[in-house]
Formats: sequence, C-alpha cells, structure tokens
Amino acid sequence: MKTTNTNQNNATRPYRQVYRFASPAHARSFADRGHKAMAIVHGDDGRFWVATLATFNRLVKAGYEPARI
Repeated sequence: MKTTNTNQNNATRPYRQVYRFASPAHARSFADRGHKAMAIVHGDDGRFWVATLATFNRLVKAGYEPARI
C-alpha cells in the first residue's frame, strides 16, 4: 500500500485551503469576520485569496505575494 506525505501534499495544493474573491473589499471583509486570524494574498488566477495564517505563510514561501489592501 502506498502512503503519501501529507506535508508535501498540502504544500503543492494550496487551492483547497483558501477562499477566493474578485473584489479586495469583499476579501478584507471576509478576513475581518473570520474566527481565526486571516491574511490575503494575490492569487495566480487574478483573484484575492484569503487564508489562515498557517496557509498564508506556506503560500508566501511558495512565492505568492501578500496583498497590501
């Protein structure tokens, strides 16, 4: 039986752990109302991605740019 490394899986597939918004105002509003601390990055699809801080740090290490909004 083949096992997968979950850390490697999460690093290569960040899309499941983010919420995507076309508007920076909607992204900021969603991030501000979350139960956990959240941050926003510029996604590679032209949208604003809202993610928890742990996912945000992984995205930044992977080369995504933090949004300054």
